[in-house]
Amino acid sequence: MAPRDRRARDARCRSVRGRRRRPARRGHRIRRARRPGAGVRARRARGRAHAVVRGRQAAMTTVPLTPVDELGHWLDRPGEPNNVHLEAAIDAHVDAIRLRAALDGVLAAHPLARARLAPGHVLRRRLKWEIPATTPKALTQVRWDQPADLARRREEFVSTPVRLDTGPALRLLHAIGPERDVLLLSLHHAVFDGLSGVRLLRSLADRYAGRSDPVPDKPFAARIPRARPGPARVHGRPARIAEDGAEPLPGYGFHHLALPRPAPLPGPATVNDVLIAALGMAIAYWNVAHGTAPSTVRITMPLNTRPAGDERLGNLCRLASIAVTDDAANPFRRVLGDVTAQTTAAKIQGGPQLDPVSRALMLPWYPAVLRGPIVRLAHRMGAAHYSDTSLVSNLGILDRPTDFGPGAPVEAVWFSTPAPMPRGLSLGVTTMRGRMHLCLRYRHALFDAAAAARFAALLEELLAAAVPDPGRREAV
Repeated sequence: MAPRDRRARDARCRSVRGRRRRPARRGHRIRRARRPGAGVRARRARGRAHAVVRGRQAAMTTVPLTPVDELGHWLDRPGEPNNVHLEAAIDAHVDAIRLRAALDGVLAAHPLARARLAPGHVLRRRLKWEIPATTPKALTQVRWDQPADLARRREEFVSTPVRLDTGPALRLLHAIGPERDVLLLSLHHAVFDGLSGVRLLRSLADRYAGRSDPVPDKPFAARIPRARPGPARVHGRPARIAEDGAEPLPGYGFHHLALPRPAPLPGPATVNDVLIAALGMAIAYWNVAHGTAPSTVRITMPLNTRPAGDERLGNLCRLASIAVTDDAANPFRRVLGDVTAQTTAAKIQGGPQLDPVSRALMLPWYPAVLRGPIVRLAHRMGAAHYSDTSLVSNLGILDRPTDFGPGAPVEAVWFSTPAPMPRGLSLGVTTMRGRMHLCLRYRHALFDAAAAARFAALLEELLAAAVPDPGRREAV
């Protein structure tokens, strides 16, 4: 072969990247560079998409979940959502367009209200919130004609879980009635507590009415309270509420009571102490009537960890356990005195938000994807031994929101907290416009509507005997 022919052959054998290939033997075909296959092209496209997602996440604000946040996330189940419910009864009709604009303003002003779970590696040890600039639709409208229709809409709305993977961590239902409207808020308990719900409801009312709504500029890390040593937890297996008319249905039912605002009580006892004592004795009487063996009734009392005047959002309550002796022969005054002593000690001594077992389960020493099944298994196996009998959460006197503008006063605000089994019952209380509004949330696996009404009547009798001149129950 002539030198010129060899040089031409060598030039044809060079790759597109300029690297010299081994000359092909005579009679062999020279391989050309091929176009990448479909699998290679797909991997490259996924890499570009992941780069875009990583850039988007880097531009977002991310906040680590606190142990309380993560526990609230793992305890959320489809049959019994871990959510807080607030309900504002408005004596007028609300404009849907203005309401949607007000909700958009609330979500824009409160970043934590837009929180959703940030995607991450399957073996990550910590979960994070991400705060997107925009959120999916969070407002739904329904119509109701009769109170039974509203009750059914309420049960369906509150019994539907709030999804944290898409966000936001709240949902708003605009229930349009024949003469008045009702606004229902469903807040995921991993992000919000009852006081956070009141703050969001007030923001919604102010923005709808065109009033100013100043929002304090506080860093997200400031929402993590400092734990202090607290009182020892009450030991012993607590009593369980006797089932009556239980149905194998998922979700929650509700029963409302409206009582006149009680007069000031003599001595150190507060209205909250009376509510705890009355609920504990009502459970004791109920169990005796249903043939259940006597045991200690334990009532959970949430305590706010925020400093005075602080309105930051988040699940910032710690829980105290109050023992109520279920001896039906005990006079109410003696039970009330014992409850008052326990609540006073719990308020003074403080305490962490989580018990030692829950704190140990939330430690990030193993992947977060494993913590969910472990927490649910531990709760299912040990809840009967450590979960309190019931819960009382009193938000106190609500001076606002008073209205959604001229001609749209808020007549009542109802409030309820989760009631998972084996507890199955919780009592939420607010006081507004001289009325004390009690909302019993119960699981269908514990009560049916008739049994809940009978239990509410028993609780009302005890409150009437305890509070001076309680008045007559109003129809709600």
